[in-house]
Amino acid sequence: MKLDIKYDHPGEYLKENRLKKELSLRGLSALASVSHTEISKVESGERENPSSSTLFKICNALDLNFYDVANLFNINPVYTKENSFINDKKNLEQILHSEDLLKKYESFALSKICSEISEVYSINLTPDKLKSKYRLSGKSYVEYLYLGDRHLTIGIDIKVISGKLQPYLLKNIKSSFADFYFHFYNCSKPENMAYFVCFVCEDEDSYEYIEEISKYEFYKFGPVLDTRLYMIND
Repeated sequence: MKLDIKYDHPGEYLKENRLKKELSLRGLSALASVSHTEISKVESGERENPSSSTLFKICNALDLNFYDVANLFNINPVYTKENSFINDKKNLEQILHSEDLLKKYESFALSKICSEISEVYSINLTPDKLKSKYRLSGKSYVEYLYLGDRHLTIGIDIKVISGKLQPYLLKNIKSSFADFYFHFYNCSKPENMAYFVCFVCEDEDSYEYIEEISKYEFYKFGPVLDTRLYMIND
């Protein structure tokens, strides 16, 4: 399933389906057992990577195919034979297991890039020294941020990829970088700024795909923006 070009992000697709059922945010919240504020963040695109369990509950309440919608959000859930009932304990356990794997993959990439940054900039950077979800302006934020001595400013964005990268994610990456760059431009010289987009690829096909698109999608934003590709079995 591909996202229609009329949507800027998959949250708008969920919102359209909610409105088709004439449900308010609180109405969907009651059906899905997900807070209305969380649903609002998913629909607006503020929550770019909702958890699998949250997405599963929303899809179940809207009678949408969870796996089709998960693909739009670039989530690669564990496939099960039955996914139509929220009270399927086994199914939920598998989804939660998938979330645990996602966290491990992100932690893996974060440790790798912190080690590299430490070596390149002669600093001792560890994940616990990073600011998480640092708000830039409005709904814009940088996933991880390091503000160090010598006016060194480093942003880090991590994406776990299976298959191809959804077009809206490319747009979001570029938008986040632009917000980061212009937010810190007046207080940090470009030579003291860096923005790393780390792709964690689950298979060789996705690795080769990201490696190819990086050549023509991100080179124009260098040298501040740089990409890193990691295989899960690295």
